[in-house]
Amino acid sequence: MVHTYYDHVSFDKFVEYNWGLPEISSTSRDNLPNPIPSAGNPYVPANSPAIGNLADMFKFDKGGH
Repeated sequence: MVHTYYDHVSFDKFVEYNWGLPEISSTSRDNLPNPIPSAGNPYVPANSPAIGNLADMFKFDKGGH
């Protein structure tokens, strides 16, 4: 189960992460770190503000199958 906070910028972060692209700009929200879940509440990142990049929502088969 994934408890990561996502918003529309998560798609941008995913594309940047997956294809090794730079951030859109130095002041955009895609520069925020990926969340680190806090022990007391997995829905509240320990490193807030943070936004997920959708990568943990997918399981890509690196073997080409």
